[in-house]
Amino acid sequence: MEETREVVSKEAIDLLMASEIMETFPRLEKVPKAIETKFRDMIYCYLQTKKKSPKLEQIGPYKHLGKVFDDKGNLVCLFKHCEDAKKEAAVYLLDHPLSSWRSDSSDLIGFGGATPTVFIRTKETSGCLVSYVENDGVVGDYTPFQFRTLPQHIHKLGIFHIRFGSTDCHNRNTVSKIDEEGIHRLTPIDHEECFNPNFNFRRVWWEEKKESKESFTPEMVNYVNKLDVERDITFLKACGWDDVPREITVPLKIYTFFLKKAVELHLTAYDMAVLARNAHKSPIFNLRNMVLEYNPENTHGDKLYLENAYKKMESGLREYARTFVN
Repeated sequence: MEETREVVSKEAIDLLMASEIMETFPRLEKVPKAIETKFRDMIYCYLQTKKKSPKLEQIGPYKHLGKVFDDKGNLVCLFKHCEDAKKEAAVYLLDHPLSSWRSDSSDLIGFGGATPTVFIRTKETSGCLVSYVENDGVVGDYTPFQFRTLPQHIHKLGIFHIRFGSTDCHNRNTVSKIDEEGIHRLTPIDHEECFNPNFNFRRVWWEEKKESKESFTPEMVNYVNKLDVERDITFLKACGWDDVPREITVPLKIYTFFLKKAVELHLTAYDMAVLARNAHKSPIFNLRNMVLEYNPENTHGDKLYLENAYKKMESGLREYARTFVN
């Protein structure tokens, strides 16, 4: 049983952070209080763990992942050292809860299930802290006969992966917690390859599930309809990423358009996965073809590049819906 943790004052945490932390993203004062408190706790535990043992305990064979504990020895979060750590924090921030915009909501977990993630830079290193989620392993640990979930879990995951261009969403990048009824509750992990500019998903494990071919609920359709990519980019800037690179903003705009248009035309998660993997027998419907045809190098600037991509996706998806969607 997990022991009760010692309560550490905000002042003590702030004092320690001020001497050790050079940068955080998001800036902690820019997020709702519950998320700010969670991030402060994660950062404090990281600094305390490093103080006890400068070399973090490694997770299995993954040298870039280290364990972070609280004062009672409970695993709180993971420190992930990677070049795109700030990008992973952005994914968490933009995974808005179903009830409200991230900037207005105290909910720690958003629509797609991304766990609290904060980028930190110290004098020695940089990376992201990712809140640990209790789990019973990854989806890939289970055979199809052992795996039982609900349509909404597959649909949320599908919307999440497509929206953020998570091109490496194989079955070991989703962890599972089995509830009392034997239902697998799913949490996406490892968002290193989000906002992929190649528009070519390599693996999509949930495409194989029958639930992926079921229609989205009105609630999910409403969530997608409310997504606002310009507001998302403004939010990232407000949170401290002043110069969000076009390598993030351009793919985010394209993936968001693709998702919203596909949902508007009643495509399923399965349909979107096939097109995002560029696996349809008619190449004109494949995402990479729709985005890059006649404009592969983005030589005419982002505005024209995006306009061309939007037009191709609009016409391609409408034709796909007329031909294949009942």
